[in-house]
Amino acid sequence: MTNQVAPTLDPIRPPTFESTKPIAFRKIVLKIPRHQPVGEESIGPFCMPSGEMTLSGGRHHLDTDQFNEIFRDELKNANYTIVGDPDALFEDPEINSAEFFIAGLVSDIEANVCYPNADSGNFRHSSASVFIDVEWQIYDAFERKVVSKINSQGSSNIDSRFNGLDVAFENSFALAARNLLANKEFYELVRSGDSTVASGKNEDMSELQTPSNFDIGTLKNSENSKVIIENEEIDTQNLKLGVAVVRSAVGHGSGFVIGDGMLITNKHVVGGASRVRLIFSDGAQIDADVSMINDTRDVALIRFAKSFKRPFLQIRATEIVMGEEVYSFGAPLDEKYSGTLRKGIVSAHRKIRNLDYIQSDAGVNPGNSGGPLVDQHGKVIGIAVSGVIG
Repeated sequence: MTNQVAPTLDPIRPPTFESTKPIAFRKIVLKIPRHQPVGEESIGPFCMPSGEMTLSGGRHHLDTDQFNEIFRDELKNANYTIVGDPDALFEDPEINSAEFFIAGLVSDIEANVCYPNADSGNFRHSSASVFIDVEWQIYDAFERKVVSKINSQGSSNIDSRFNGLDVAFENSFALAARNLLANKEFYELVRSGDSTVASGKNEDMSELQTPSNFDIGTLKNSENSKVIIENEEIDTQNLKLGVAVVRSAVGHGSGFVIGDGMLITNKHVVGGASRVRLIFSDGAQIDADVSMINDTRDVALIRFAKSFKRPFLQIRATEIVMGEEVYSFGAPLDEKYSGTLRKGIVSAHRKIRNLDYIQSDAGVNPGNSGGPLVDQHGKVIGIAVSGVIG
């Protein structure tokens, strides 16, 4: 059996006191047609040729779950941050924290296999040699696009053993993953460091706190804050500048600025993410950190560089009464609808799970979550929560 032999490269390892941006593995896909020959099958103790090797049939397949575990192990061993729970049967909250998703496209395979005991009907023991060429596609969760395609190769030779062909495929994939980690372009893409944004690099983040259940009941504007509403009508232009799309790995919501470097959104918008991207209607963007959360009230505090100046929304402290005109503001359904203002009235006060909610007919859709409900003077009276204003 003859096959190409892939190089064995040393991964570029992040320093022990650092790691990388969170990475999640999605899947491995075969580009080769299922019945296209990729090598040779042979049988008997002398491995006499018996036919062409194809990837059709029950014996020859790629198990995505198994390759997921292999990929995770290779990244963990090299000190890369890999997220996602391979054992999750339904929702996987860890995925929310991913900043990059990776999938592998197997574009070339050479595989030769010998079944030395085939004469007795034993096809479970085999010796094999496998070479694969993988195109890795790296998807940026914040940019919402594939930002890089990198090829690496892997190969393996296995002497006769139980499931030798499967082991050869797995070893080849593991080497291809390891060789990906030796690629400087990949390392520079995923390494930790300050993210560049429209206004420059993140800075002045020394006051970040560890996420915890902070008391939203004490929420108010920062002292000396310059609020955006100083007259009797809503300043929609400044309102747009103070409300952002909050983009995470698995979706988007809305949020609003309450002080220098501080923005409020829903906890369910950020999910398990530690970082999100804030996108404002004037095109300005900045990567930000999830600073604190309150699960009970479904609220999260986001911190970003204080040098990234945005107008603040004023938080109303006085009682909200039925019949008041109110407006929802955010990005319903799709990010392209950011800055949407929708009018309604306060129609009721509700208590749900011992929390006070404001019922309003101002339109709220998925994507509005975390955005402000404001009164007719532009002051915040509540936060949109899954179609219910609270």
